[in-house]
Amino acid sequence: MDTKDLRALGGIVLFYVVIESLGVTCPILYLTGISCAGCGMSRAWLSLLRGDLAAAFAFHPLFWLPVPAAALLLFRMFSRNLVRRRAENARFLAWWAPIRGRLAGMRQRSLDREHKYFTCKSCKTICRVPAGKGKIEITCPKCGEKIIGKS
Repeated sequence: MDTKDLRALGGIVLFYVVIESLGVTCPILYLTGISCAGCGMSRAWLSLLRGDLAAAFAFHPLFWLPVPAAALLLFRMFSRNLVRRRAENARFLAWWAPIRGRLAGMRQRSLDREHKYFTCKSCKTICRVPAGKGKIEITCPKCGEKIIGKS
């Protein structure tokens, strides 16, 4: 680990020690009022160690999930079958690339204050027009469908 990583980890630990000393056991629950995914996990494992399986499931029904997930992660991390890991990575990247492209496009459109974007209902083409022109009617360049909206 890099010294920056160790400092960041130390900062996180210090943050949790400070908020725990203030009586806040879960910052997400404290700030939002909604239990996070880990709320009840420690109590569930303590109940399981005491032999009370029903209480463990009551505290967190998915308390058992981190064990197989960690085992799978460790197995995959230390696997020496590099050909299969590369193939899995290629499949993941092929799956992720269109999602990443859409997210990048959405981010770019949200940052563009000079234009308004309309999506054609029939062919899903994204049409860009100048912002601030009032109510307009545009024609989709791909399918010819009329789009009416306010820029």
